[in-house]
Amino acid sequence: MLGAYERSLDWVFEHQRTLMVIFALSVVVTVYLYIVIPKSLLPEQDTGLITGVVQADPSIAFPSMERRMQAVMAAVRHDPEVAGVAGFVGIGDTNPTLNQGQLSIVLTPSAERSDWPASSRACSAAPPMCQASSCSSSRCRT
Repeated sequence: MLGAYERSLDWVFEHQRTLMVIFALSVVVTVYLYIVIPKSLLPEQDTGLITGVVQADPSIAFPSMERRMQAVMAAVRHDPEVAGVAGFVGIGDTNPTLNQGQLSIVLTPSAERSDWPASSRACSAAPPMCQASSCSSSRCRT
């Protein structure tokens, strides 16, 4: 095994220019294909789900963080385009620290929603600690 590795390494060192040309061509072809391939092959999806994170000061106590999450969830629920909200606080697989809470916001069907993203409206109505961290709706730009 070591002998085969040594022979292949020797071959690479003997053909450095050839390999650099192949590498450069690979980069050029990759950029060309990125530009040329139509982006319409990737369909836009609207799953109607927004995930968010509520963060607080690292020294926050659990009851305070729980109240903060309840306030954010109540504000998000007031949006007519939100079908449901679920959230949790505490340390776990997706929450590394106590000062973070995870939100899952389920939106109404896309045909019933306006063009303005619900995440922006919900977070503008929520307390200042609310900020949508990712959105799987194609219309969300938060």
